[in-house]
Amino acid sequence: MNITCNIIKDLLPLYVEDMVSEDSKALVDDHLCSCDSCTKELAELKKAPKVPVEVETTSLKRVEDTIRKRKMLTAATAGRRAGHRNHFFDDTGVPDGPAGH
Repeated sequence: MNITCNIIKDLLPLYVEDMVSEDSKALVDDHLCSCDSCTKELAELKKAPKVPVEVETTSLKRVEDTIRKRKMLTAATAGRRAGHRNHFFDDTGVPDGPAGH
């Protein structure tokens, strides 16, 4: 099977983070032995600053809380409307009272 540089370059970010299988690691290692372009690409990836694993998530929590509150408000409003509808309509959807019957 012919492994192209494009395939190797797709794997390199995971390779740098040591997140590839042993088979993929061996494949990349073999390719790097004979490819200067991919070896240079690997060197550039290794120089790039690492993204910290622990990131500030307060903003995301705030968004999550807002979404949860809106869902609860929507559910409560829908529930009230459903209850209100049942008060004015019978099971067939015809309004209760003198105008409906």
